[in-house]
Amino acid sequence: MESSVAPHRVSEVDGLWLPVSLFCYKERFRRLLAEGIKPLLQRLTGNHHLHHYLLAIDAAGGDHLRLLLSVPAAHAREIAVELDDHFKTYFSQAPGLDKEIVCRADGLFAPYAVYTTHYGLYAPGQLLAGFAGDIQLQQPFSTLIMEVFSVQQVSEQALVLLAFQFYLGLMSQVCATGQVGWDELLVPSQDNLLQDRAPVDWLAIHHAFEEYRHELFEVSRAILADSPRQPVWIVHWTMICRGWLAACGSADARQPYRQLAGLIDRHLGLTPGMKFIAFYFLRKVVAS
Repeated sequence: MESSVAPHRVSEVDGLWLPVSLFCYKERFRRLLAEGIKPLLQRLTGNHHLHHYLLAIDAAGGDHLRLLLSVPAAHAREIAVELDDHFKTYFSQAPGLDKEIVCRADGLFAPYAVYTTHYGLYAPGQLLAGFAGDIQLQQPFSTLIMEVFSVQQVSEQALVLLAFQFYLGLMSQVCATGQVGWDELLVPSQDNLLQDRAPVDWLAIHHAFEEYRHELFEVSRAILADSPRQPVWIVHWTMICRGWLAACGSADARQPYRQLAGLIDRHLGLTPGMKFIAFYFLRKVVAS
């Protein structure tokens, strides 16, 4: 059963947060973003009914996108009804979406049905954590994710490769401060990355690296050289990182690094295993 719409009050200034979960197969995220989410955000922005928005990929309870909207308190109820109608209509009419509901449960509890909208499944603080609600940092990053995956298919491999690029861009900016070195940034312990102590299939990881070797080295050279050939979203991301590091004004860049790294992990929905692979790629590339 779908949850009821449950706005969360933040303040009189920010209005209300509406936490929305949109369940859809991961391979359908691209169309959902391009044809479902972006038009809604544009309409709400045009009506001055949207203060801020955050977007994150998640897999708890089934593949889904988390959308967190900050809306005027006076219009919260009508906006909640509008977005509920919008996504119900989209899921029922969008061409190319499989209408067959397939249960992909591999655990004790069945996942939520695909092509459904739910509210209040997560607290707004789960996306806002670590930044004291600094939307000026998080919303641009959400926009980057939306722009990338509006034109590119979402898969576990795509998320790992994107995490590799975001981390490399972040590390390059942190190392440029002269306060932290590459060696320190590239050595998070295996235990910390694999919290479930799952066995590591080193052969599979090595084969994955070899499969993407050319792409990894090509994009890393462009990022580290600040080349015009680097992906445009990395240009925007490094600007975000540079601005955040400057705004923190700390003599130690480690804390803002951890905050920005948390942003990557949280909004891309990285599992410890996915992050482990991304860091394996990073170490191989930077060491070469």
